[in-house]
Amino acid sequence: MKKEIEEILAAKDTKDSLQRFKKLEIRCNESNEMYQYWPLYLKGLKGRNSCNRARCFKLLMKTVQWDKQQQLDGHLLEILTILDDENSITVRQCIPYLRELLNVRPDLKPLVINKME
Repeated sequence: MKKEIEEILAAKDTKDSLQRFKKLEIRCNESNEMYQYWPLYLKGLKGRNSCNRARCFKLLMKTVQWDKQQQLDGHLLEILTILDDENSITVRQCIPYLRELLNVRPDLKPLVINKME
């Protein structure tokens, strides 16, 4: 599974890769199996390709509901750096996914709003 995720995260932005990514998002919502790949998603936030950075951010947000180990607390500022991305399209694509975070952790709303300002 890890290899498949790596391929999807590294894939060029095509219809096929988007469909494969959407399937990963669905899996993230359905069970906690995708949460184990948090280190992979975090690593991908530092990737060279903005599309791939956005995919990693989205998967982090989709799996935050399963974060019983509270990894989020140690990586939140790193994760939110996507909002400073050089590519404005990437930022616009990621902003709606913040809902996933705030649904689970409403206490972070002031921090997220501050970051967005």
